[in-house]
Amino acid sequence: MNELKVKKDFTDIYTQDSPYEYLKEMDRLEYSISDSTKPLYNSIIEQLEETLSRPINVLDLGSSYGINSSLMKYNLTMSELSNFFLDGSEPTKKETKQFYEKCTSNDNMNFYQIDISKEALKFSEEMNL
Repeated sequence: MNELKVKKDFTDIYTQDSPYEYLKEMDRLEYSISDSTKPLYNSIIEQLEETLSRPINVLDLGSSYGINSSLMKYNLTMSELSNFFLDGSEPTKKETKQFYEKCTSNDNMNFYQIDISKEALKFSEEMNL
């Protein structure tokens, strides 16, 4: 974990058309923040849903291919997401859409994403994350 003491430069992998290389690197670094923060985010959203009685708008800053959005929208874990993308060859966009379509979607959340990577945002938009 010494690698995490210095800010990493993900420019080469963060400009790809899919999160495959990005997730491969996150897996190598044993990145688990998304799994750790998901219960907090879900708790906040549940409280807002009860109070407002309407779908909740979520702004995802630094959305990284819609990773947090997909974890929350489809109730996935980082392991499940990584297993799909990294278990074998890189999935096609069609296979990725099919993967998400098979998941149960929480339609009480609308995600709005901001990210520096145009490719990451395009992927997220194409997958309806």
